[in-house]
Amino acid sequence: MKITYLISTIIILLSFNTGIAATLARVGNKTITEKEFKHKYKKTKKGSFNPPSPGSVLEDFIRFSIGVQEAKKQNIKNSAKFKERIDQELYKFYLEKNLSRSIQAIKIKPSAMKKYYFKFPEVRTSHILIAVKPNANLRQVRTAKKRANQIYKDVKKSKKSFESLVHLYTDDAVSKARNGDLGYQTKVTLVPNYYRMAKKLKLNQISSPVQTPYGFHIIKLTGVKPYSLANKQYLKAAIFDIARVKIFNAFFKKLKKKYKIKVNASLLKKIK
Repeated sequence: MKITYLISTIIILLSFNTGIAATLARVGNKTITEKEFKHKYKKTKKGSFNPPSPGSVLEDFIRFSIGVQEAKKQNIKNSAKFKERIDQELYKFYLEKNLSRSIQAIKIKPSAMKKYYFKFPEVRTSHILIAVKPNANLRQVRTAKKRANQIYKDVKKSKKSFESLVHLYTDDAVSKARNGDLGYQTKVTLVPNYYRMAKKLKLNQISSPVQTPYGFHIIKLTGVKPYSLANKQYLKAAIFDIARVKIFNAFFKKLKKKYKIKVNASLLKKIK
């Protein structure tokens, strides 16, 4: 019995102290080896100007182990929400595995940035807003449209400046304080209908009412930023996103050929 006990004690001590399978910590039924921890700690320190201490990283490791064990006890892995999250993670990992190299290989050319900017420049506008509430019924929308058209006629006839007419008519309290000025905006930061109209206008030209989810806008174009002053980081991001979308579309176009897909278009139209 004493010999057996001695052998058991030696095995336990070796498991904690040998370099082969040294155990750094045990958390319930989870064993954290020195090798496993060193690998994790090395990854944590990489690229960090102020790396955490081994003790704080180990504490995170212990908490993670406890959390996983508790989750298993509560059978969380069989819950609908967990399964949905697993599917989402599978989807993201699948895309990363198959598309990351193509996306990382995207190159942003200055010529592409210029071409994009001349098509979608940054515009500066002022506006008069005739607001429409999100839950407005058809009659209320028609009333607002009628009012917008009348205000547009008044604006066209008036000898007063557009800025002074903003104070008289607009429902936008925020831009009213700036004489209706919205500053320079991009294709991304403006509502599509608003941006499309603004881009069509000549400098200082005033548009007829344009409908957006916010209501009806009477727009005045007050500036178009030259390419030399354009936000280059925004342009790089825009070009990158276009290239990324092309990669995604081509990838799924090929994949979809493997699957039989049928969409109830009439039912889809009814969904709001």
